[in-house]
Amino acid sequence: MKIREVRIENFGKLSGFHQAFSEGLTVINEENGWGKSTLAAFIRVMFFGFEGEKKRSDADKERKRLKPWQGGTYGGSLVFELGGQEYRIVRIFGKAEKDDEFKLYDNITGMISTDYTDKIGEEIFRIDSDSFMKTVLFSQNDMETSATDGINAKLGNLSESMGDIDNYEIVAERIKKRLNGLSHSRSSGLLYGMRNELTELENDTKRIPDISKSIETKQEAIDNLNRVLDNKRREYERLSEELKQESERAQLTSKKEQYENILKRYYERKDAGEKAGKLFKNGISDEKITGLISDYTESRGKKEAISSKTQLMESAKEEIEKIKKKSALGIILIVTGLVLIVSGTVLCVMTGSRMVLSAVVIGAAALAAGIIIRNGSAGTSHSEAALSLYNRLNGEILKDREYIAGTEEDITRFLSEFGIPFDESTVIQNLTAIKQDYDSFQSAKKEFEAVEKEKKIFEDINDIEKIRTVKTSYESGKIDEINEAIGDIGTEIEKIKDDIRTYNNQLSVLFEEMDELNAKKDILDEKKEEFSKLSKREKLITQTKNLLEEAKTRFVSKYSDPVARGFRKYYEILDGESGMQYHFDANMNLKVDDHGDLRNTQLYSAGSRDKIDLCFRMGLIEAMYPDEKPVIIMDDPFVNFDEKHLSNGKKILELLAEEYQIIYMTCHSIRNIY
Repeated sequence: MKIREVRIENFGKLSGFHQAFSEGLTVINEENGWGKSTLAAFIRVMFFGFEGEKKRSDADKERKRLKPWQGGTYGGSLVFELGGQEYRIVRIFGKAEKDDEFKLYDNITGMISTDYTDKIGEEIFRIDSDSFMKTVLFSQNDMETSATDGINAKLGNLSESMGDIDNYEIVAERIKKRLNGLSHSRSSGLLYGMRNELTELENDTKRIPDISKSIETKQEAIDNLNRVLDNKRREYERLSEELKQESERAQLTSKKEQYENILKRYYERKDAGEKAGKLFKNGISDEKITGLISDYTESRGKKEAISSKTQLMESAKEEIEKIKKKSALGIILIVTGLVLIVSGTVLCVMTGSRMVLSAVVIGAAALAAGIIIRNGSAGTSHSEAALSLYNRLNGEILKDREYIAGTEEDITRFLSEFGIPFDESTVIQNLTAIKQDYDSFQSAKKEFEAVEKEKKIFEDINDIEKIRTVKTSYESGKIDEINEAIGDIGTEIEKIKDDIRTYNNQLSVLFEEMDELNAKKDILDEKKEEFSKLSKREKLITQTKNLLEEAKTRFVSKYSDPVARGFRKYYEILDGESGMQYHFDANMNLKVDDHGDLRNTQLYSAGSRDKIDLCFRMGLIEAMYPDEKPVIIMDDPFVNFDEKHLSNGKKILELLAEEYQIIYMTCHSIRNIY
């Protein structure tokens, strides 16, 4: 089995949390108070549910202790892989177990899966929550473990019929009670009483009272008491019927008050929801409001950027103007140069004068200068870059202004639906307030749906018409008066019965004494025979008890050797010794041979106990899960280890990670395996 990921909405101090897990070892190294123990508890609760549901103290109720203070959805999801299938568990927790929601999905198809129920932990691991915490869930606060009945059943491959081993204690207790009931030595034992009775019968043969008159007197007293008893019983039945009617009326009155309270809350939430719903129509959603806030924030940024872009565009424009001026000068020089060259050449040919050659030279110089100026301005990449920058900035500014105008128009139209004018200084505040109102509306809507569901459930399981017609003017003290009267009569009836039983017992004794005068020996023989039969039954039950204890001892001892081998394997890695001084008795209790005496491991230091319990747990896990390996969750199990055992503990983690998926959490870098 592999856990792929967990997502926690709110659970304890963890909120909006996500964690993925690798195939082998996943290390979570966080400081104290981060929530490592909370994460371990979340994984267990997703499979098994909360511990301490029936505890009286809130501190002992895990549901109360882990309820998120910040509010929000209480629960999350867990994805795991088993048998080639990938599943997603979703649990949402309410105030009590009956309010919880459980869903199981095929994580590949996204469809609801019926492969497991909300008892998924017991169905997958084949153990209960207590056994889970004593094996695969290692806690720094509770490393101690022991072989529970659930662990014994899993070790003995009895996961499909755990009741067999679980019922051992029940059967053993019944046998013990039966033996105590028959005991010779206990004053409450039947054989003890019979033995005294036989002694009394033997002594009573010496008494020869005149009992005839006494029998007649006692029989007459019994007849009188029976007549009184009949009258009292009739009165008791009459009061009981009256109490039944009053109790039914009281129950209906209570249900009516409860129903009226539900209706009141129903209509209050319905009216509030209808009023708020009128404000949030025409497709208004949380996403739309959030989008407008985001768009407006972006438009403010664009508006601030327009000023900078305008300055850059002006600089580019100035550069272009400078280049244009230089380009015009170059053209003038080129034209002047060409005119001088042409005219000078013509005059030189026509006149033959060398004086006009200076005009040609000056024209050539002007032509060259014009070409240089022309090529150095308008024809350069610098001119093109300035023009490109100008055009790009101009286009961006136009688009930004269009975006700003469009955004403000959308927001103005949106705010107008709520009668709010557009004001740049309060836009974000107004949109945020609308979003909060919308969130409150959605919350109120959920509350209405919840009370609507509560109303429907109440109406489905109750006779509403009968509840509506019951009178509300109910006298609450009437039931107490009837109960008191019934109690008084009941006491009188029991007193009369006791008196009748006393007389009958006395008559029985007298008749027995009369019979004993004629056949005392026969009575004694009969009693002795009964006493003998009960004594044989006591002996047989004692033998059954011994055989049952022997059978359990043999059953458990079959798998104590695999657990011991696993224990010693990990103990040798952790401590460097064989661990042969540790022994498991037939009831899977771990003892240590210390100077020739088998001692309880709880007498050792915290570090030694943690070392022993870690190896014990791994021995149990190896024996319990020879095929499909469970996920092992370790919440800082090495906190009490010294340097040597800490180093060897890391080796154990590396070894386990080859075969198991390990989720290892610690708050100190020195205990980090990496």
